[in-house]
Parts: sequence; structure tokens; C-alpha cells
Amino acid sequence: MSDNSVKIKAIIMFIAILVVGCDSKQKVIYQVDSMEYRQGGYPSCNKDCGEISEDLQTHLSDGWEVVTSSPKNHPMSSSYCTCIGTEYVLKK
Repeated sequence: MSDNSVKIKAIIMFIAILVVGCDSKQKVIYQVDSMEYRQGGYPSCNKDCGEISEDLQTHLSDGWEVVTSSPKNHPMSSSYCTCIGTEYVLKK
């Protein structure tokens, strides 16, 4: 991903948070969809990615709405893996 696309995505996320407004609640969550890991790293990668992942459907069932979403990778240095997923800006 180029530096410009990262900057554009960051600007979009920032604008989305501003658009949500002050009267409503807002939060950013990250849902892991898959993982990349080195040989033998699955158990620790699965644990680490599971700790940072939140289930989008649970939030939607709880009355939250998606304002915007963006694909995002989370490198996990402790388990030599990368969590691959989506970052969501939610409002309620």
C-alpha cells in the first residue's frame, strides 16, 4: 500500500469520526478475518489476533451502525504474524 493511499484512508477515517457528531456515541473496532504466520506460529498468532478482534455483528445487534470501514493489517511482533482484517468506525 502506498503512502498516499494510507494518508487518504486516514483522512477518510478522521472525517467519518467528525461526521458522526458530538451527540452520538462512537467507537472504532477491528475485526480479524484471517492471519498470516510463520511455520509453527499458529497457536500464538491465533491467540494474539483473537485478543484484538471484536465481532462486528455483536455491535450491530447492539444498535451500532457502521459509518465507514477500511481494510487493515495488524503486525503482531510477539507471535511473528499479521492479523488481516477490517477497521470499522461505528456510531450509536
